[in-house]
Amino acid sequence: MQTGLGVEALVFVHTTGSFTGEMSTLQGIGSLVRARAREDGEVLAISGEHLRTIVQTDAELSELFMRAFILRRVGLLESQAGDVILLGSTSRPVLAHSAISDPESFPYVSLDVNTDPSVQTLLERFHVAG
Repeated sequence: MQTGLGVEALVFVHTTGSFTGEMSTLQGIGSLVRARAREDGEVLAISGEHLRTIVQTDAELSELFMRAFILRRVGLLESQAGDVILLGSTSRPVLAHSAISDPESFPYVSLDVNTDPSVQTLLERFHVAG
């Protein structure tokens, strides 16, 4: 599930034998999406450290993981959604001052404080003075 502005969107349904994760897994940061089980099953959890070791030592698995992770990141970027919300004005270079050093590689939602009607609701939700 991908979240953004209080809404969840289904990204993918995994089945037996498939795996989840994306580039953030290798970077040691939290996932950009959430997982939710629809029915009972088993999950094999691999720590970021162990995954990095696998990627460095097993060429076949490395290729499989990296291809999947890259394609998943591209899909998240194309969806133009994410847990990071950038509030600003299109009349000012907001990204130049943001914590997002490379906005082309990190999914985020950008809202214009001057034109987007959902901004006020968002500011109230997080108790931010406008």
